[in-house]
Amino acid sequence: MFSSVWSVLQTPWSASMLPDFSTKKQGVFSKLAGVFLVSAEEPCGGAPLAGTKERPEKVLVGGGSGFVGGEVCRQLRRAGYEVIVISRAQREYGVTWDEVEKEGFPEGTHGVVNLAGQNVLDPLRRWSPSFKELCRSSRVNTTSLLARVINRSMAKPEVFVQVSGVGYYPNTFTGKVMDEEGKQGDDWLAKLAVEWEQAGVVEGVRRVVLRPGV
Repeated sequence: MFSSVWSVLQTPWSASMLPDFSTKKQGVFSKLAGVFLVSAEEPCGGAPLAGTKERPEKVLVGGGSGFVGGEVCRQLRRAGYEVIVISRAQREYGVTWDEVEKEGFPEGTHGVVNLAGQNVLDPLRRWSPSFKELCRSSRVNTTSLLARVINRSMAKPEVFVQVSGVGYYPNTFTGKVMDEEGKQGDDWLAKLAVEWEQAGVVEGVRRVVLRPGV
């Protein structure tokens, strides 16, 4: 269902050390530049940008206003979905976390995607105890909230897509391919990923957990 959304993030990295933001080129930097260029004319949430369904299926996206989340939302809209962004404040084509917790999902919700979470690699922040707690709570609390709403809903979405992180695995090279059965690491990032994934356990709904790298 969502495989086409993530394909845009799998572009091979350029060997060049100098960014070239020319829109006439097809490298990774021009693709990143394109995200900024279309952002003003294609807001994160909204009606489908393609398709002819009179009542398009809805996808709720937590963290949809971020760098990755914004592109995921636009890709979903291009694929024919109506996208509703979950955020802290009221916005057009959006709902707040409080509204979701109290009122549940909008009628016709087909899928729920959670990308919310403080950036652990924020260059302006040190990994202090308070910052680590912010990283933890922003991930675990939002994921837990969505899982609770899904589990209590009478009309459940078809799929729940949750992001975790490659930090789940040990940070030492073993030469082995890490998959769903891969060994868990024992550092802070690994423990965070485990708690994050455990917070998203749902019943009666297909659940997809992604562990992307940086």
